[in-house]
This record gives sequence, C-alpha cells and structure tokens, in this order.
Amino acid sequence: MNNRFNNQGFTLIELIISIAILSIILVSFMSLLGNGTKNVFSMGHKTQAVAEAQSIIDTVYNAGDTSDTFIQNIDPSTNYQKIDDCNLLESGTYTYRVRYCVEEITNTINGNDYTQDVISVLVFYNNGKNYTVVSSIIPR
Repeated sequence: MNNRFNNQGFTLIELIISIAILSIILVSFMSLLGNGTKNVFSMGHKTQAVAEAQSIIDTVYNAGDTSDTFIQNIDPSTNYQKIDDCNLLESGTYTYRVRYCVEEITNTINGNDYTQDVISVLVFYNNGKNYTVVSSIIPR
C-alpha cells in the first residue's frame, strides 16, 4: 500500500529550471524571427530599387538616348538628379530619390576606336538610409 501513495511528482525547483530553459529557447527563436523578418523587408525594398534602376537603364538602352532631356522625362512623377562626375554619385545627401550620371568611354579594338556611354543609376530606398547602384554600357 505504501507504493500507491509513494508516487512523487516534480519539485518546484525542477519546474522553475525547466521553465527557465524553455524561456531562453523561446526568446532566442523570437529574436531570430524578428531579425529574419526585418531582413526580408529590407531585401524587398532593395529589390524594388534595383528593378526601378534597371527599368530606367532598359529604357535608355532601348532608345539609345543618354541625353538629359530624355532621362528626365522617363517618369514624370520622379525627380531625377544628374551628377556630372560619376565618382561623386554615391556622395551627398538624400535629396532626390534617383540620381544618375553618364560617362563617355572610348575603347580601341583592332586599331579602331569605339565610343560608348556608361550610365549609372542610383536609387535610394528606406527613406534615404540605403541605396543601390546599377550601371550599364549603352552603345552608340
């Protein structure tokens, strides 16, 4: 009869230790989930910025026109800022959402000179905290 009433359960200390271990595990998973969600949204904004820059470059490439008036009129709802020196494209403050520059380069192949334009488009995202740059050669 003593065996029937001698069943012991968990002690209070065992319960507290198991709850503490479970809490540590849950908190670590929650922080991973929060950081992962933040990164997913950040990469989504970057992907949209890259797509916008690529769209601008595709339009310029298909038209073969790197003039300022053409680029400024690609999307009337967007204010484009032209930067004269491509080395300064990534410097400055966030004023315009889209910046661009066009450089002329000349390559010599088999004694013949070929002139091409290189267009670089910078698009800010996350309220100007981040940006992405896409560049392409536009043949003449």
